[in-house]
Amino acid sequence: MSEFIKSFNEVNAKDVAIVGGKGANLGDMARAGFPVPMGFCITVEAYRKFMEKIDIGEIPVTRDKVALKSREIVGKIHSEKIPEELSTAILNAFNSFGFDKLVAVRSSATAEDLPESSFAGQQASYLNVNEEGLLESIKKCWASLWTERAIHYRINNEFDHNKVFLAIVVQQMVSAEAAGVAFSVNPLTLDSKQLVIESAWGLGEEIVSGQINPDRFIVDKTNRKILHQEIAEKENIMISSKASLATSLRPPDTMKNASSLSDEQIMELTKNVCDIEEHFGYPQDIEWALSDNRFYILQSRPITTLNRQLPLEKAEDLHYFNFDPALEWTNMQWVRERYHQPMSVLGWSILEPCQSEGLRYLCEIFLGRKLPADYKFYAWIHGYLYQNFTIMKEFYPSLAMDAILTTDEEKRFRPRHNKIQDIIRALNMFFKVKKLNAMLDKAFNKSLPGYLQEIRRLEASKLKQFNNIELYQYILTCRELGRSYFQHQLVSGLVADNYYTILSKIMVKWMNDDLSLSAKLVSGLPNNLTVETNDDVWRLSQTLRNSPQLLTLFITNSTKSFLNQADHFENGRHFISELNTLLKKHGHLNTNMDIAKDFWWENPDIVFSLVRGFLSTNDNIDPLTRGTEKRNEREITGKYVHSKLSFIKRYIFNKVLQPTQTYMLLRDNRHYYITMPFSLIKKATNELAHRLQEEGKLKNERDIYYLSIDEVGRIVNGELDIKNADQLIALRKSLKKIDIDALPALFKGWPQIKNDSNKYNHDVAILKGIGGSPGIASGSVKVIRSLADFAQFKAGDVLIANNTDPAWTPLFAIASAVVTNYGGLLSHGAIVAREYGIPAVLGVANVTESLTDGQVVEVNGNNGTVSLL
Repeated sequence: MSEFIKSFNEVNAKDVAIVGGKGANLGDMARAGFPVPMGFCITVEAYRKFMEKIDIGEIPVTRDKVALKSREIVGKIHSEKIPEELSTAILNAFNSFGFDKLVAVRSSATAEDLPESSFAGQQASYLNVNEEGLLESIKKCWASLWTERAIHYRINNEFDHNKVFLAIVVQQMVSAEAAGVAFSVNPLTLDSKQLVIESAWGLGEEIVSGQINPDRFIVDKTNRKILHQEIAEKENIMISSKASLATSLRPPDTMKNASSLSDEQIMELTKNVCDIEEHFGYPQDIEWALSDNRFYILQSRPITTLNRQLPLEKAEDLHYFNFDPALEWTNMQWVRERYHQPMSVLGWSILEPCQSEGLRYLCEIFLGRKLPADYKFYAWIHGYLYQNFTIMKEFYPSLAMDAILTTDEEKRFRPRHNKIQDIIRALNMFFKVKKLNAMLDKAFNKSLPGYLQEIRRLEASKLKQFNNIELYQYILTCRELGRSYFQHQLVSGLVADNYYTILSKIMVKWMNDDLSLSAKLVSGLPNNLTVETNDDVWRLSQTLRNSPQLLTLFITNSTKSFLNQADHFENGRHFISELNTLLKKHGHLNTNMDIAKDFWWENPDIVFSLVRGFLSTNDNIDPLTRGTEKRNEREITGKYVHSKLSFIKRYIFNKVLQPTQTYMLLRDNRHYYITMPFSLIKKATNELAHRLQEEGKLKNERDIYYLSIDEVGRIVNGELDIKNADQLIALRKSLKKIDIDALPALFKGWPQIKNDSNKYNHDVAILKGIGGSPGIASGSVKVIRSLADFAQFKAGDVLIANNTDPAWTPLFAIASAVVTNYGGLLSHGAIVAREYGIPAVLGVANVTESLTDGQVVEVNGNNGTVSLL
């Protein structure tokens, strides 16, 4: 039609650079005769034409500056008028197609395969757009390329802002009776002989965005038989009309539990899906709609080509995406607290044997028998770690499972043993814990020197001198060291949990304690490595504070610019020396156990964010002074409790207090050391990924995180070629991302995705959780989702987070209180809050979404409440 407008019949799959991936595929299908609603594409050239008058300028890298830059660019786009030549071409095209009043306006990016995940979903789409709103919707799509999220995404993946452009698809709106998505391979098992259809009444946008629970059908592509179906309860139906925007309605009772597709319709859609897969030559992720009993294809994008020779079809390789449906699985308690973010494939394959070693050791101690070598203790479900609950039920007493079973409203997962058996289990656990108490801390202290010596030996290795096979073997050696260290990890935590629970209970019963005495009794313990890390970062901040020149330079420059300029004068070089010393000592820390995430040593912004937090407060209490105060407070509290107890109670108190203090400290310090082998693995992985990319075995260095460690080994050994590796990587990138709160906390069989549309408590004045650190404080809410947000945190703010780990500790020094989505009495957030004497409330469901920045709240760590003021 013109350089700005292309009808679907004018483009094909090769025209991604002109009309983006979505437009190119729709055009290709329309030309091939597939039922694609009519429409046209607004080309990349139109975007370039519009952006000629908008000065983008230099894109910053720090989060606060990116936010300002994003608002600036988006504001310019919204205020700029579309050139008349371009707007005329768009409106002429709209009218020439004879659209039935309403259209869908969808972004179509020219970069469909960015590192880490599919580019799909980064930009906006708008439904039910009329002629009057068309030009404004188009500008909104263009602006979505410059949202804060999109900019950060490109920065984090080192993708050039100047190499991503946006085309737009304008397409007849389909008033769907039912709609959804279809995958021409089973995305969970990677079985290329099966396809999966997800369907719901009305429009399919809520399925695509994960807002509703769809019907799910698994179909055998060869025999055209429905192998499995799950019919969801429909709470909402999204509909559209020619006169209004999309509306969400409650379905009539007859539709709530009815299948949204008949068997005949499933077979018809199956034929469409198979034909599209055959047309493109590789499996597809397809969005479809059903209107007037006719199917329409709204979008199709590639997943990958699955070669029938691909070793993935062997059962032993499927466990990275699979689990045993005959077992019960849970992600409650410490699992959800520690692993609430999805892990990379490589990160999971390295962590799984380590984590399993810890649970195996714990289970075999309490069961008194060896378990099979191939027994599965953990599963990886939608990227999240789940623990085998079936094996836990074999030896846990009911009381120890109460927190998990609170989610079991239908009582499907209750243990079958009687009260007598439960008492026997409780006694067995008591005596086993008592025995462990006598040896675990000694075993740790005895093994630590050898562990650190092996870390130093591996750290001294010259990685660049290794060939690829040696580098791969080095990674396996580091993982084995991590696995051996994990053996006592879980059981040490269990001992700490048991003793602190007992201490808290006797303090409540004997001293009428509100947790304040219990907290003081385990605070100020010597040689706490988490606190020492925090103190070292504080000292680094003081170096800046004591040099006005250095401080001004730090505040006004990006990390890279600051370090470059600081190297030119003495105070600056002294600061860099201190920074390097800190990173050498603590650089092995990271926010979780996934090696795909940054460690401190590779991203100075992490430390600098913590430093900025310290600089935002005038509280310059020296850590040694604070440590002395906490130690004195602990000793005074102990003497006070002694003075109030009888001789017998004092004896019992002493017998509980000593192991509680020992294992609370051990629990925290073990976690500090545990990331050391993983830090070494990350360095070796970076080197290996760089080589494989240079050798043409990986398209991008970050692609290595979509492969398991075994698959990486097969590439290194020449057993997995680039074509098959690309297939695996592309498929895994295309898998749908699921929020952890949409997954069941406890399940058996197929995990049902929950409808989370009403999960946030925006209008609730009081939120409830678990009081983890006593006290009452009020302050302004600041939601911190990652280390990148640390610089926004100010002294006196209330820290709101999913959870925390040692890398977050410096924020506690300036926070007035802490509230987290996950965690309990012995979570990192509770322990460190008690150490710093600030209230903490843990396990407040969805608090990061329920509260917003700037709200003023009162946090009551005594009763576990968070109140809006």
